[in-house]
Amino acid sequence: MAVLTLVNILISFAACAEALRRADFPQGFVFGTASSAYQYEGAVNEGQRGPTIWDTLTRRPGRVIDFSNADVAVDHYHRYKEDVDLIKDIGMDAYRFSISWSRIFPNGTGEPNEEGLNYYNSLINTLLDKGIQPYVTLFHWDLPQALEDRYGGWLNSQIVFLDPLMFGHYPPSMQKLVGDRLPQFSARASMLVSGSLDFVGINHYTTLYVRNDRMRIRKLVMNDASTDAAVIPTGSVRMAAHSALGHVQADEAHQRKKRVKMAGMDDANNRFSKLEDDLQDDKRIQYHKDYMSNLLDAIRKEGCNVHGYFVWSLLDNWEWNSGYTVRFGLYYIDYNNNLTRIPKASVEWFRQVLAQKTAGLEYSGSTVASS
Repeated sequence: MAVLTLVNILISFAACAEALRRADFPQGFVFGTASSAYQYEGAVNEGQRGPTIWDTLTRRPGRVIDFSNADVAVDHYHRYKEDVDLIKDIGMDAYRFSISWSRIFPNGTGEPNEEGLNYYNSLINTLLDKGIQPYVTLFHWDLPQALEDRYGGWLNSQIVFLDPLMFGHYPPSMQKLVGDRLPQFSARASMLVSGSLDFVGINHYTTLYVRNDRMRIRKLVMNDASTDAAVIPTGSVRMAAHSALGHVQADEAHQRKKRVKMAGMDDANNRFSKLEDDLQDDKRIQYHKDYMSNLLDAIRKEGCNVHGYFVWSLLDNWEWNSGYTVRFGLYYIDYNNNLTRIPKASVEWFRQVLAQKTAGLEYSGSTVASS
């Protein structure tokens, strides 16, 4: 049965793999996969790690749909060497991971925790030994609880906007709301900060259709990004990836900066489904095929300076308020069997796409056809 299942998977993606090849992307283009510390590491009480706001939140009933937490997650803390081997096996160039703030600074500030430093040094060295480039995220939602208690988290007045570093001015919404009270950039200051970042990462997963709230009923909820929203994600929207890149490409200073794009899609974690069905993730393959094709479209038609494409995510993992109810991974995690990593069809699809380094394809519009 296992042999038959593997044969079926190989047959199903063989045709898809012909549609995209690494060689179609610019020289030096980086393909990678991604994770985040809180969703992957587990080991929340090991290595002198301090508590985070998500450790606190998951202890409050009803905050996570399946009442789970990430105390173990996918045990990346103990199994990172195994996971790095999986990245290497696919043929990925890079791994984007986050550093747990509370693992380095258990109290948010002060002296760094030696055990935390050793863990990340070991992870980075393991990646480099395998020829995989580390891309480090400094903050991925897991704020130390100590800083939440002390400052109120990111709602503190010391919050920083990215717009000045990209465009040399504050966000238009901020200019409108604050008006004349907003400090002004001098022409020289604006020139110095505008476009001063090395690259910008753009996350794009799906698209939401919105309309004006004609009822104008204000919900009594403060500081909630979804307060006025009643929307449903539409899934794979191939042209939206192109649109998102075009939006940031419009600024002259931004055109000179490299962009790194990350995208991914989830499946429901259905405990009644068969394993062979869960491994046959054709929708995920089509999703990445669509998004990568449109990425090429943006590069070739609009001249977008895109440097890489990162897949969320390497493994199924703990997905914030959704807990373990959804699966984003290229690798299936068997939560009932020692967190065994099992490759889905998308692993082999990416492996074949990334192995095509010399033969290009004839490209036309938003589709790719073999030459």
